[in-house]
Amino acid sequence: MCLSISDFVPTERTGPFGVFAISVTSEHPAGCSCGCDHGSDYEGMMDRAVRVTLAEAASSWLDAQLEGMTAGSGVRIVKPAAGYACCPDHTLKKDIMEMLPESGRLGISFTESFAMMPDASICGLIFAHPEACYPEIHRISQKQYDDYSSRRGLSPSQARIFLGHLLG
Repeated sequence: MCLSISDFVPTERTGPFGVFAISVTSEHPAGCSCGCDHGSDYEGMMDRAVRVTLAEAASSWLDAQLEGMTAGSGVRIVKPAAGYACCPDHTLKKDIMEMLPESGRLGISFTESFAMMPDASICGLIFAHPEACYPEIHRISQKQYDDYSSRRGLSPSQARIFLGHLLG
């Protein structure tokens, strides 16, 4: 069986669905000229650790809010993040951010490989479905690769960069 997150797109609205983005930025951006030493290795590691922990806490808070909306309904909520095993296409991050109203206020940008900046950022999809889960996609056939990259509008070089590791 080839299960994917698209199998959980409801035919009718049964609960929350959509997209999300979370970002935690540093109070002292790179190149801060306030006179303090924010550049030490320890300070940088602590700053990143706190930001990542806050982003994870915000994601957990969102989980609780979504679960509360569907409590007792038999519907499960999943929040697959773009770039992870069940949603391995990193280019989806750009599409997700474009769907969010006023996403520019989050201050998220992307590297050419679609890593998110600031690094304590995450975005993904939200599905509500009785059988929702996180199916891991490790390998796809050449036919699936060609079909998906065509539907996504990826050039052959982009498909190789972002999906080539999935070819089995």
